[in-house]
Amino acid sequence: MRTCWTIALAAAAASLAAGAALSAQPLTPAALKPCTFSLPEVAAAFGVELQRAEAADMTIPGGRDVGCLYSVKGGDFVFGVRQTWDSTRPASGASAGAMSGYRAIAGDPDGAVFQTDSAGGGSGELVYIRGKVQTRVFWHGGNLGSADGLQRLLLLRRVP
Repeated sequence: MRTCWTIALAAAAASLAAGAALSAQPLTPAALKPCTFSLPEVAAAFGVELQRAEAADMTIPGGRDVGCLYSVKGGDFVFGVRQTWDSTRPASGASAGAMSGYRAIAGDPDGAVFQTDSAGGGSGELVYIRGKVQTRVFWHGGNLGSADGLQRLLLLRRVP
């Protein structure tokens, strides 16, 4: 079972490599968008019908912190994205790999790491850094197991 998991993650990471090279970095913190994913985009990746997206946008010393929570009407499923621009982060060579409790995705072009929790309906988070922006995408609830939820996070395009 562990081998299937490793192969699936490696394949997903390889497919992301081409997309990572083509994506443009935001030139300024102001270029970040709190709700960077559309409702249909998240719905397609997770197989749910979303009701709304709620944005948050904060200016922080040396940067900006934006995010969005997407929810299902009458359900317990929540998807979220959070991006933090940090002017003190080195523009190159940054990696999320040193985060405690997270596992690296082998061959990921952004050095992404993840963690999952099967308890309470399941939840998981994918974290990666591009330039000066750390991005976290996560889900909680619904009927997704850890492996399925992570695969769905990997289906989403990488932002910024």
